[in-house]
Parts: sequence; structure tokens; C-alpha cells
Amino acid sequence: MRGSCFIKPWELTLTTNQEQWEQGGVISGCLEVKGDGDQSEIKVLLAYGTFKKVRQQDEGAFIVQTALEVDSNSNFTIKLPMDVPITDKSGSLYLLYGVGDQLIKYGQLQLQVELAAPLASFLKILVDFFRFRLAQTKFKKGYSEFKLVPPSTKEFTTMDSLACSLRMDGQDIEIKYSFKVRILDMVSGKMQVERKAKMFVTRLTPQQYLSFGAPNYDVIKGSIEETMKQVIKGQFLMGQL
Repeated sequence: MRGSCFIKPWELTLTTNQEQWEQGGVISGCLEVKGDGDQSEIKVLLAYGTFKKVRQQDEGAFIVQTALEVDSNSNFTIKLPMDVPITDKSGSLYLLYGVGDQLIKYGQLQLQVELAAPLASFLKILVDFFRFRLAQTKFKKGYSEFKLVPPSTKEFTTMDSLACSLRMDGQDIEIKYSFKVRILDMVSGKMQVERKAKMFVTRLTPQQYLSFGAPNYDVIKGSIEETMKQVIKGQFLMGQL
């Protein structure tokens, strides 16, 4: 991926080794500078940008995550933390390159950041095996949050929606489930259908979610099923899916 900008008296060109990264991935690149003058003030920054503010040229569009060190050969490398924001509809990580304090005037290279591989495997099972439909993705308070619609099968007739929040806690997968369900409850002496939230927090260690370095789909499916059983008691059987 490549981007260029002109900041007098220089032409700056930033090139990266690829176009997409996972959380925890490594970004390598090169900053080429053409023009005379002291180049010591030129910076390369990793920052989070809000799309709406970037479009509006808002001075507060970017929040700097870290400054990158560019070596004598104009190369740089940075390992992304496992908890960096993924790219969603509201914002993304950027590489900014330029001079001074007005970040909105820097050159901008938007990065496409996807889920860490273990989290992506977990989400894939929810969607492909349990047949939940992904409705919305956003990064919120350190978690990648996914709004999911349950399948239209009899096992899920009492479930309206699922919000599943995922993050890596060290090497573990941390999962927060928030189900919206309909249950029969006694209200003012009458049985009525009530909408309620049911929340659960679980985690999977590498010894559980990996098998010889590959995703252990059976263990991940079993973990999800155990949580589902607490929501749809007596109705949910893996063999029926």
C-alpha cells in the first residue's frame, strides 16, 4: 500500500508491506523523502481516526497510539497490540506522516485491521455452524462487538438477538454474551411474555481453542453450546443443527 503528500519543501511517500493486518500483526514500511532541508522533524505516527471527523477535516479526528521510529534507511516496523481497534464503519487505524502538531494536515494511509485469528475462528463458528447472521460490527471499550441475529429455527424462537463481544486477554479468548430473549413470566397475577437480557462471560485458553496449532472447532463449538443451553434450556441440541 502506498500514499504520497506534499509538505513544503518535501514530497513524502509512505509504502507498507501489505494492505491488511490482523490484531497483533506486524506492519513494515518505508518513508521516502524528496526535497532539501532538515528532515529530523518528519514524523510517522500510528493513530486512530474517526471517519466522520477525518472527512470534516476536524482537528480532533486522530488519536495518536504511538510514534514510529524510522531508521537510517528510511524503514520502520511496528507490531500491533492484540487489543488494537479493528476497522469498522466508524473508524480505523491510520499511518500519519508529516511535520508539526496539526495531524489533520499530515499524509494519511488508512489501515485495514481485522480480528486476531483466534477471534475470527470463534466468530466463524457462530456464523457458519450455529447459523447466526452478522448484522453489525463495531469496536467498543476494548472489545470487538458483533450484533447477531439468530436463525429462524424452533430452537431459537425465544431469542431475539445476540451481542457477542470478543477480545484477546493475553493468549486467552474472552467472550461476553448478551442475549435478548422472550420468556413467560408472572406479571400482576397474569402470565405474560417478557423481554429480558441474559448475560454470560466465558473464556477459552490456547490449550482449548487450538489443536496442533489449528483451531479446535469441536471445543469451540462445545463451549458455545454450553452457553446456549443456559439460554434455551432443554431445547438446544447440537445434533439438531
